[in-house]
Amino acid sequence: MGLQTCGLNLNHVQKELHPHGTPGFPCAAYDGLYSDKPEQSIPWHWHEELEIVYVKRGSLKLRIPSKSFLLTQGDCMAVNSNILHAAEACPKCRLLSLVFHPRLITGTGDSAFATKYLSPLMAHTAFDGFLFQKKEHSLRIMSFLQAFEALSFDAPGFEFTVRESLSQICYFLYEQFEPAAAKETGENPDQLRIRTMLDYIHRHFCEPIQLSDIAKAADIGKKGMSPLF
Repeated sequence: MGLQTCGLNLNHVQKELHPHGTPGFPCAAYDGLYSDKPEQSIPWHWHEELEIVYVKRGSLKLRIPSKSFLLTQGDCMAVNSNILHAAEACPKCRLLSLVFHPRLITGTGDSAFATKYLSPLMAHTAFDGFLFQKKEHSLRIMSFLQAFEALSFDAPGFEFTVRESLSQICYFLYEQFEPAAAKETGENPDQLRIRTMLDYIHRHFCEPIQLSDIAKAADIGKKGMSPLF
């Protein structure tokens, strides 16, 4: 399959519309060089797929709502499905990433892989992102690199290697959040409020918008906006 070209195509609520992989194999690999120039930053966006990024060289500041992570060379991070995130190099970095739909791991939505493991994990409000630091999570980082190499170089049977390696990472993440993960349902309310406010801004950007209007759209007070943003 090889590497895909990275190019964000966002709709009015910052959802990425660019397809990752193919319907038969919904996973894509990206390899990019970034600097701290504004035009090379990765803007706020979200997608249904999970994403795992790896800093091959340099350092990267990755942000999700209310949290910020500094990834240095050799670090890896997983971002949950439907989570707003953005990134910028500090000051330069080479970034490898895999973006994959849950069904790559689960197959059907009613499989044991989905109902017992991945769906509870993705619904768990504490799992927005997870940092794999090179000193503590070398095995999981190696799993990522095996998947990335197999996919980017179109190795024979790469589909099996990618699915197995990403499955190992997903099960590790499940272990970090279970048994609470099995009890969590619904979308993180902060994520939903942020997306609602972004939607309001996009729909009314030609009008004289007040902070109170944006807050009202998400049914919160103006003071409640600052912690979210």
